Amino acid sequence: MFKVSLLLFILISILAPEVSELTQNDIKSDGEIAAYRVDIDEVDSLRFHTALASRRQQDEITKRITDFKMVEKELCGVVEFEKTSDTYQTIRKINFRNGKVYENENYAFDGISFVAYFPDEDVLLGECMHYSCHSYDLTTGKETDEVGNPGLAVSSSSGRFRLNKAFQGQECYHYFVQEKIDGRYRKVIELGEEFERTMYRWLCTNEKAFWVDDCTLFLSVAVYEIEGNWREYFEVKISE
Repeated sequence: MFKVSLLLFILISILAPEVSELTQNDIKSDGEIAAYRVDIDEVDSLRFHTALASRRQQDEITKRITDFKMVEKELCGVVEFEKTSDTYQTIRKINFRNGKVYENENYAFDGISFVAYFPDEDVLLGECMHYSCHSYDLTTGKETDEVGNPGLAVSSSSGRFRLNKAFQGQECYHYFVQEKIDGRYRKVIELGEEFERTMYRWLCTNEKAFWVDDCTLFLSVAVYEIEGNWREYFEVKISE
Protein backbone atom coordinates (compact mmCIF):
# COMPACT_ATOMS: atom_id res chain seq x y z
CA MET A 1 0.00 0.00 0.00
CA PHE A 2 2.82 2.38 0.86
CA LYS A 3 4.49 1.71 -2.51
CA VAL A 4 1.24 2.41 -4.37
CA SER A 5 0.69 5.68 -2.48
CA LEU A 6 4.27 6.73 -3.14
CA LEU A 7 3.88 6.00 -6.84
CA LEU A 8 0.66 8.04 -7.03
CA PHE A 9 2.36 10.95 -5.25
CA ILE A 10 5.25 10.90 -7.74
CA LEU A 11 2.87 10.82 -10.72
CA ILE A 12 0.82 13.74 -9.36
CA SER A 13 3.99 15.74 -8.72
CA ILE A 14 5.11 15.21 -12.30
CA LEU A 15 1.76 15.96 -13.93
CA ALA A 16 0.57 18.81 -11.68
CA PRO A 17 2.71 21.57 -13.26
CA GLU A 18 1.44 20.65 -16.72
CA VAL A 19 -2.19 20.72 -15.56
CA SER A 20 -1.62 24.05 -13.80
CA GLU A 21 -0.05 25.59 -16.89
CA LEU A 22 -2.86 24.30 -19.09
CA THR A 23 -5.51 25.70 -16.77
CA GLN A 24 -3.91 29.12 -16.59
CA ASN A 25 -3.15 29.66 -20.25
CA ASP A 26 -5.53 27.56 -22.28
CA ILE A 27 -8.84 27.02 -20.52
CA LYS A 28 -11.33 29.75 -21.35
CA SER A 29 -15.07 30.16 -20.87
CA ASP A 30 -17.28 27.08 -20.47
CA GLY A 31 -14.19 25.04 -19.57
CA GLU A 32 -13.23 24.53 -23.19
CA ILE A 33 -9.66 24.42 -24.48
CA ALA A 34 -8.91 27.57 -26.43
CA ALA A 35 -7.75 27.03 -30.00
CA TYR A 36 -6.25 30.46 -30.55
CA ARG A 37 -2.88 32.02 -30.01
CA VAL A 38 -2.76 35.76 -29.34
CA ASP A 39 0.30 37.86 -30.24
CA ILE A 40 0.36 41.50 -29.17
CA ASP A 41 2.92 44.03 -30.41
CA GLU A 42 3.22 47.69 -29.58
CA VAL A 43 3.43 49.73 -32.80
CA ASP A 44 4.01 53.38 -33.59
CA SER A 45 1.45 55.98 -34.64
CA LEU A 46 2.45 55.71 -38.32
CA ARG A 47 1.81 51.95 -38.43
CA PHE A 48 -1.56 52.40 -36.71
CA HIS A 49 -2.84 55.20 -38.92
CA THR A 50 -1.56 53.56 -42.12
CA ALA A 51 -3.55 50.45 -41.23
CA LEU A 52 -6.57 52.59 -40.37
CA ALA A 53 -6.47 54.36 -43.75
CA SER A 54 -6.16 51.11 -45.69
CA ARG A 55 -8.69 49.01 -43.81
CA ARG A 56 -11.82 47.61 -45.39
CA GLN A 57 -14.75 49.77 -44.38
CA GLN A 58 -17.68 48.06 -42.73
CA ASP A 59 -21.25 49.04 -42.06
CA GLU A 60 -21.73 47.96 -38.45
CA ILE A 61 -25.39 48.34 -37.63
CA THR A 62 -26.55 46.59 -34.49
CA LYS A 63 -30.30 46.71 -34.15
CA ARG A 64 -31.39 47.84 -30.72
CA ILE A 65 -34.71 48.79 -29.13
CA THR A 66 -34.68 51.46 -26.45
CA ASP A 67 -38.44 52.00 -26.26
CA PHE A 68 -39.28 50.44 -22.91
CA LYS A 69 -42.96 49.81 -23.60
CA MET A 70 -42.09 47.97 -26.81
CA VAL A 71 -39.49 45.83 -25.04
CA GLU A 72 -41.78 45.12 -22.08
CA LYS A 73 -44.42 43.82 -24.48
CA GLU A 74 -41.96 41.75 -26.55
CA LEU A 75 -40.34 40.18 -23.49
CA CYS A 76 -43.54 39.56 -21.59
CA GLY A 77 -43.16 36.33 -19.61
CA VAL A 78 -39.39 36.40 -19.99
CA VAL A 79 -38.41 39.58 -18.13
CA GLU A 80 -40.24 41.20 -15.24
CA PHE A 81 -39.62 44.91 -14.71
CA GLU A 82 -40.41 47.17 -11.78
CA LYS A 83 -40.77 50.93 -12.07
CA THR A 84 -38.62 52.44 -9.33
CA SER A 85 -38.74 56.05 -10.51
CA ASP A 86 -39.99 58.17 -13.40
CA THR A 87 -36.88 57.36 -15.42
CA TYR A 88 -35.77 53.91 -14.18
CA GLN A 89 -37.34 50.58 -15.10
CA THR A 90 -35.57 48.00 -12.95
CA ILE A 91 -34.98 44.40 -13.99
CA ARG A 92 -36.62 42.37 -11.23
CA LYS A 93 -36.62 38.86 -12.68
CA ILE A 94 -35.50 37.03 -15.82
CA ASN A 95 -36.88 33.67 -16.91
CA PHE A 96 -34.20 32.68 -19.41
CA ARG A 97 -35.35 30.64 -22.35
CA ASN A 98 -33.13 27.71 -21.28
CA GLY A 99 -34.81 27.44 -17.87
CA LYS A 100 -32.30 29.45 -15.83
CA VAL A 101 -33.82 32.09 -13.55
CA TYR A 102 -32.32 35.37 -12.35
CA GLU A 103 -34.08 37.21 -9.55
CA ASN A 104 -33.01 40.29 -7.61
CA GLU A 105 -34.94 40.66 -4.37
CA ASN A 106 -33.08 43.89 -3.58
CA TYR A 107 -34.02 45.51 -6.88
CA ALA A 108 -35.21 48.71 -5.18
CA PHE A 109 -31.78 49.24 -3.59
CA ASP A 110 -29.23 47.93 -6.07
CA GLY A 111 -31.44 47.39 -9.08
CA ILE A 112 -30.27 47.16 -12.66
CA SER A 113 -32.22 49.55 -14.87
CA PHE A 114 -33.25 48.89 -18.47
CA VAL A 115 -31.13 50.42 -21.25
CA ALA A 116 -31.80 48.49 -24.47
CA TYR A 117 -32.75 45.20 -26.06
CA PHE A 118 -30.87 43.70 -29.03
CA PRO A 119 -33.46 41.45 -30.73
CA ASP A 120 -31.11 39.86 -33.28
CA GLU A 121 -28.96 38.51 -30.43
CA ASP A 122 -31.70 38.25 -27.81
CA VAL A 123 -29.59 40.31 -25.42
CA LEU A 124 -30.97 42.58 -22.71
CA LEU A 125 -28.74 45.46 -21.61
CA GLY A 126 -28.99 47.27 -18.29
CA GLU A 127 -26.90 49.49 -16.08
CA CYS A 128 -26.32 49.82 -12.37
CA MET A 129 -24.34 52.10 -10.07
CA HIS A 130 -21.60 54.18 -11.75
CA TYR A 131 -23.29 53.22 -15.06
CA SER A 132 -21.67 49.79 -14.98
CA CYS A 133 -22.85 47.47 -17.74
CA HIS A 134 -25.03 44.43 -17.04
CA SER A 135 -26.12 42.27 -19.94
CA TYR A 136 -28.03 39.03 -20.34
CA ASP A 137 -28.31 36.60 -23.22
CA LEU A 138 -31.93 35.58 -22.80
CA THR A 139 -31.43 32.45 -24.90
CA THR A 140 -28.33 30.94 -23.27
CA GLY A 141 -28.50 32.43 -19.78
CA LYS A 142 -25.01 33.88 -20.05
CA GLU A 143 -24.31 37.22 -18.43
CA THR A 144 -22.08 40.30 -18.67
CA ASP A 145 -18.60 38.74 -18.71
CA GLU A 146 -19.64 36.52 -21.62
CA VAL A 147 -22.11 38.85 -23.36
CA GLY A 148 -20.66 42.37 -23.09
CA ASN A 149 -22.40 45.24 -24.84
CA PRO A 150 -23.32 44.39 -28.46
CA GLY A 151 -23.75 48.11 -29.14
CA LEU A 152 -20.03 48.67 -28.50
CA ALA A 153 -18.74 45.58 -30.32
CA VAL A 154 -16.36 45.98 -33.30
CA SER A 155 -16.53 43.17 -35.87
CA SER A 156 -13.82 41.76 -38.10
CA SER A 157 -14.05 41.86 -41.89
CA SER A 158 -16.31 38.84 -42.30
CA GLY A 159 -17.92 39.07 -38.89
CA ARG A 160 -16.25 35.89 -37.66
CA PHE A 161 -14.67 37.67 -34.68
CA ARG A 162 -15.54 40.81 -32.81
CA LEU A 163 -14.03 42.83 -30.01
CA ASN A 164 -16.59 43.30 -27.29
CA LYS A 165 -16.45 45.16 -24.00
CA ALA A 166 -18.46 45.93 -20.90
CA PHE A 167 -18.12 49.07 -18.81
CA GLN A 168 -17.16 48.13 -15.26
CA GLY A 169 -17.99 51.46 -13.67
CA GLN A 170 -15.77 54.41 -12.78
CA GLU A 171 -13.47 54.31 -15.82
CA CYS A 172 -12.40 50.90 -17.10
CA TYR A 173 -13.88 48.30 -19.42
CA HIS A 174 -13.65 44.53 -19.58
CA TYR A 175 -12.35 43.54 -23.04
CA PHE A 176 -12.73 40.19 -24.76
CA VAL A 177 -12.94 38.68 -28.24
CA GLN A 178 -15.95 36.67 -29.35
CA GLU A 179 -16.27 34.25 -32.25
CA LYS A 180 -19.50 33.59 -34.14
CA ILE A 181 -20.23 29.89 -33.70
CA ASP A 182 -23.48 28.34 -34.93
CA GLY A 183 -24.96 31.79 -35.39
CA ARG A 184 -24.18 33.09 -31.88
CA TYR A 185 -21.20 35.00 -30.53
CA ARG A 186 -19.18 33.20 -27.85
CA LYS A 187 -16.23 34.48 -25.87
CA VAL A 188 -12.98 32.83 -26.94
CA ILE A 189 -10.25 35.25 -25.78
CA GLU A 190 -9.90 37.33 -22.62
CA LEU A 191 -8.06 40.24 -24.21
CA GLY A 192 -7.50 42.11 -20.96
CA GLU A 193 -5.78 39.07 -19.46
CA GLU A 194 -3.63 38.65 -22.57
CA PHE A 195 -2.45 42.26 -22.25
CA GLU A 196 -1.52 41.74 -18.62
CA ARG A 197 0.26 38.46 -19.35
CA THR A 198 2.27 39.53 -22.40
CA MET A 199 2.53 43.33 -22.23
CA TYR A 200 2.41 43.83 -18.46
CA ARG A 201 -0.24 46.46 -19.01
CA TRP A 202 -3.76 46.93 -17.75
CA LEU A 203 -6.12 47.41 -20.67
CA CYS A 204 -8.47 49.99 -19.18
CA THR A 205 -9.82 52.30 -21.90
CA ASN A 206 -9.21 52.15 -25.64
CA GLU A 207 -9.98 55.15 -27.86
CA LYS A 208 -10.15 53.40 -31.23
CA ALA A 209 -10.35 49.78 -32.34
CA PHE A 210 -10.60 48.29 -35.82
CA TRP A 211 -9.87 45.10 -37.73
CA VAL A 212 -7.99 44.96 -41.03
CA ASP A 213 -8.97 41.31 -41.60
CA ASP A 214 -10.35 38.41 -39.60
CA CYS A 215 -7.13 37.91 -37.65
CA THR A 216 -5.62 41.37 -37.08
CA LEU A 217 -6.97 43.93 -34.65
CA PHE A 218 -5.53 47.39 -33.94
CA LEU A 219 -6.08 49.36 -30.74
CA SER A 220 -5.20 52.84 -29.57
CA VAL A 221 -5.10 53.11 -25.79
CA ALA A 222 -5.23 56.29 -23.74
CA VAL A 223 -2.68 56.51 -20.92
CA TYR A 224 -3.20 58.95 -18.07
CA GLU A 225 -0.29 59.56 -15.73
CA ILE A 226 0.80 62.30 -13.32
CA GLU A 227 3.55 63.35 -15.72
CA GLY A 228 1.13 63.67 -18.61
CA ASN A 229 -1.24 61.89 -20.99
CA TRP A 230 -0.41 60.05 -24.19
CA ARG A 231 -1.56 57.27 -26.53
CA GLU A 232 -0.16 53.82 -27.09
CA TYR A 233 -0.86 51.72 -30.19
CA PHE A 234 -1.10 47.94 -30.43
CA GLU A 235 -1.48 45.29 -33.11
CA VAL A 236 -3.18 42.07 -32.02
CA LYS A 237 -2.88 38.93 -34.15
CA ILE A 238 -5.03 35.86 -33.65
CA SER A 239 -3.91 32.49 -34.99
CA GLU A 240 -4.87 28.86 -34.48
